[in-house]
Amino acid sequence: MNHSSVSSLAVYPSRRTIVLTCLALYFFALLFRLPGLGSDTPQPDEHHWLVRMHQCVTRYHKDGIERYNTHLGHPGVTPVLVMLASHSLQERYNAARGLEPGEAGYLDELTAVRAGIAIIAALVVPILFFGCLRLLGYQVALLAAALIALSPGHIAVSRLAHLDAVLTMIITCTVLLYAAAERTGRLSLKLLAGAFWG
Repeated sequence: MNHSSVSSLAVYPSRRTIVLTCLALYFFALLFRLPGLGSDTPQPDEHHWLVRMHQCVTRYHKDGIERYNTHLGHPGVTPVLVMLASHSLQERYNAARGLEPGEAGYLDELTAVRAGIAIIAALVVPILFFGCLRLLGYQVALLAAALIALSPGHIAVSRLAHLDAVLTMIITCTVLLYAAAERTGRLSLKLLAGAFWG
């Protein structure tokens, strides 16, 4: 089957339908990734990543932005940035409400960081749908997105303070952008794929 015949099979819906489907898929994915994060048993590797996150803060205050992440290997940089943002929001949330550890409503660090990872990791679901839409059509793209939304493996890593789920999202973006660049011949998409990869 040649490219033109594949394209002719693909049904491309309206922009409104695409946006609504992406939003629905994203919130559907979050239903399996956010609830009960604070009750999950902490994993040893999560402690390792929390330590790395705090090392970034220490290095930033000591050496500035140029050297805050020199102790991280490349794929750990993006997940740690997500964790740092989550940690910062957690501190602001607790401070704004005058909450201390042990008090009702206090948001602990691990739960906050897990939530940040889950919120970013769930983006892979609408991204996969949108990336497959033009080539494969609405129904197949929707099925692919639903399968990853319901994937036990992806749900599990999305609920951890760890790098795997964020890297899955980044690699998915890379592959889909490169495939789109090959299909359309647009150099800008290849450069964007390289940015996600690098």
